[in-house]
Amino acid sequence: TVKNGLETFEGRAFEQCRQLTTAYIPNSIKSVHSVLIPFKECNLLEFLTIENGFNANNLNLSNSTKYSAETIVSWLEALADRTGQDTYTLTIGATNLAKLTDTEKAIATEKGWTLA
Repeated sequence: TVKNGLETFEGRAFEQCRQLTTAYIPNSIKSVHSVLIPFKECNLLEFLTIENGFNANNLNLSNSTKYSAETIVSWLEALADRTGQDTYTLTIGATNLAKLTDTEKAIATEKGWTLA
């Protein structure tokens, strides 16, 4: 669990936590270093919850491909609405993107987010 109140993902966060299967990201995170992959080499990560109202650019969750479509959709639903503001990017990777329908992807894009 990322401590609620933490505002920035810096450094390598959970890099190489190879046995990590479950994680929680609070909406207190306001910034993510643009080249940081907080869960790099956490290939077993399957259950990841993003708190409702999440509003930080450049979160990269592409390292694991074990997420279900339902889990990914829950992230998209949790994203803050950025309509009329700068577009933010959530990176989930090609394999995870392929699990989503166009309608599911639109949950994020209609809120002003880009999926990568």
